[in-house]
Amino acid sequence: MRSEPVPLVGYHRDVGIHADQPAERIEHIVKPEIDLVLDRLHDLEELFRFARSIAHCPEARLLAAAKVEAAWTLRSEDRRGLPATSFDRDDLAAAAGPWLSHKDGRSLTHYCGTWEALLAGPDDQPVPREAPLPRSEGI
Repeated sequence: MRSEPVPLVGYHRDVGIHADQPAERIEHIVKPEIDLVLDRLHDLEELFRFARSIAHCPEARLLAAAKVEAAWTLRSEDRRGLPATSFDRDDLAAAAGPWLSHKDGRSLTHYCGTWEALLAGPDDQPVPREAPLPRSEGI
């Protein structure tokens, strides 16, 4: 059985905003992080580091990963070859994969993937949810 996508409560600059978070978080964290990714992050290494960081909101992490994929696709279509990076597509998929946008992949207690919250290191901590999601929402 395939996981259901996280419901959206709206869009900011054509980026879907996930449900189940306070309006204040959306206004002060999610939207500014989306703006940051769209307006200020262009280097592929910077985008990868952003996508990999569990301290950032899932919406902006997915956007950062999508920008990297789009850059690779454009270069490939133009037959310019891929730029040299310290990561590949598998690394990018592991950094910000589809679990961030699907109900059974997201953490019930943090704004990240379930396994990311469990494996977090001291230098990159996930943001706790204000209240845990009901058990029926995740795994």
